[in-house]
Amino acid sequence: MAQQFIEIGTTPDVFFWALIEFKKKLYAGTYKLTGPKAYSYPPWTYLKTFDAGESIMEFAIFNNELYAATEKKGYIYRMNSEDPTDWERVYDDAYLFVLNIKLFNGYLYAFICHTDGNSKVVRSSNGDDWSTVANWSNLFLHDSVIYDNEFYLVGNKNDPHRIWAKKTSNGTTWIDAPELCSDNVDGQWAPGAVSWRGKMWIGRGEMPSGLAKIYKYDGSTRAEVFSRTAPQPGAIAIFENKIFATFVTGWKQVQTNYLYWSPTGETGTWKHIKTWTDKADARSMGNFNKQLYLGIGNSLKRMLTPGFCAFV
Repeated sequence: MAQQFIEIGTTPDVFFWALIEFKKKLYAGTYKLTGPKAYSYPPWTYLKTFDAGESIMEFAIFNNELYAATEKKGYIYRMNSEDPTDWERVYDDAYLFVLNIKLFNGYLYAFICHTDGNSKVVRSSNGDDWSTVANWSNLFLHDSVIYDNEFYLVGNKNDPHRIWAKKTSNGTTWIDAPELCSDNVDGQWAPGAVSWRGKMWIGRGEMPSGLAKIYKYDGSTRAEVFSRTAPQPGAIAIFENKIFATFVTGWKQVQTNYLYWSPTGETGTWKHIKTWTDKADARSMGNFNKQLYLGIGNSLKRMLTPGFCAFV
């Protein structure tokens, strides 16, 4: 029997890019050039249209409050838990693109880049006062992940199109991570890297081969575990101690999206679950109330099979 999904909400925007569980609600953020939106569930509720310009890239929970990283005006917002339609702007940066936000060792970190290729990392211990802890040029971010007590940033250079990776153990001293990638590889890291089963699991696409790939990384060696023909992976998530990945074939348009899963992540264990052909980008997945949710274009869906028993 094919895996079933139920739609729990929609948006007039292009697609959902951010999902997070917070205080017994699922929060969703969208991509739209003229102002992204935030929603909560249950019930499906529109909260706010942000004056951020383009997208809510990621949510983060810090000091029991919900934060949102947005592009393309350099804004970070904090939600008023008493009134989830009220989001205070707590950071404003001329670098314009707040592409990532993560909690690490008691600080909230954000990676921000500019159209001129310059980028920086800022952090805060309270959500109000922010300081710059790193500056680079010609580096564009696609994801960050906490793995083995280190904070990794991964992305591609603006010119030429080569991947990069950096890491830190203290939040202020950043070093290259050549064991994760060399700087002469053409491609683009995909958002959604996760730590699971003692390894990092990360996607990469936009390669000359035309393949999108999932890798595992143990701190010293990176190994490919799955690939398929597609421009890039869209999202990665862990659900019921299994790994899931979407693959997208376009950008901001109706396209074919694929969903795969694996019980271990290892080579030869990945299985196809479902294909959608009538929606834009499948770029978000998340857990809420012990169920898996996916943003497939402008539709937020829940996977129905209890315990995922149909695929075990």
